[in-house]
Amino acid sequence: MRGSTGCSQHPAIETTTTHSDPSAREQVISRRAPKFTDGAGTEENWASYSRAVIDITPPGRTPFRLWPDALGATGVWMEPLAEPVVIVTAWNPGSILRPLADNVARNRLLVDELDRAGVTRWPAVGRDPDTEYHEDGFAVSGLTLAEGVTLGARHGQVAVYVWTPAAWTVVSCSDDRCHSSGWRLTERLSDKAGPATF
Repeated sequence: MRGSTGCSQHPAIETTTTHSDPSAREQVISRRAPKFTDGAGTEENWASYSRAVIDITPPGRTPFRLWPDALGATGVWMEPLAEPVVIVTAWNPGSILRPLADNVARNRLLVDELDRAGVTRWPAVGRDPDTEYHEDGFAVSGLTLAEGVTLGARHGQVAVYVWTPAAWTVVSCSDDRCHSSGWRLTERLSDKAGPATF
């Protein structure tokens, strides 16, 4: 996936954000992140990352599902999220399956870190569309791409997702690999997305 079409010009690369308390966010992103070289970033894994769907639950609003689509195809941006939106989890660091209790505890640490930074976070679940496999995480608004990648790496993640009005991108946390596509939203009425497209 290295150098995939659309990655080098992905709008999140140049996106900057403001923050009400820069010193708090600096504490979130300044610590050095671990690097995982155990084969978690294999081409097979990258293929699974690029076809994943994300269920996002905004407070007080209808949950929706974010799907990858043909490059250049996009839906209606979900206000009031500020771009980029980084999808990150602390589950299964290094792509090694862990007990549920461990993953829940890891996500609690991630929540604490995000809350200290004062960013917006919505519950999100990454799913393999062909199986029941999923990982709980968060859709985070208020971080730059670089901050999101650093945050993911520090929590042992091989990659994070970056969502903007123009593209949906899987970005490696340890090297320059990325894969961009378009995106679409569907209302999520249950575990399967409903027919309404935004």
